[in-house]
Amino acid sequence: MATPHDLRHYFASVLIRSGASVKVVQARLGHSSAKTTLDVYGHLFADEEDRTRAAIDAEFGSRCAPDVHPRGALTTQPQFRGGAS
Repeated sequence: MATPHDLRHYFASVLIRSGASVKVVQARLGHSSAKTTLDVYGHLFADEEDRTRAAIDAEFGSRCAPDVHPRGALTTQPQFRGGAS
């Protein structure tokens, strides 16, 4: 049988898996600091590495693609095609 403590951990893991930030999880659990939340549940945020890498790839991958000759040589200098500088 699940204890209240088990349900609390389950609740936190569901929030984290759904993409809730550390600050939101901290508030929902009533922790006094985000450090407490990370000390207990930090291992559940492990997929952040892949998610942040994917976000940058999605943002810049299509904007910074150089023109490449079929044999692999650059035909022009790569140009950034996005936003203000």
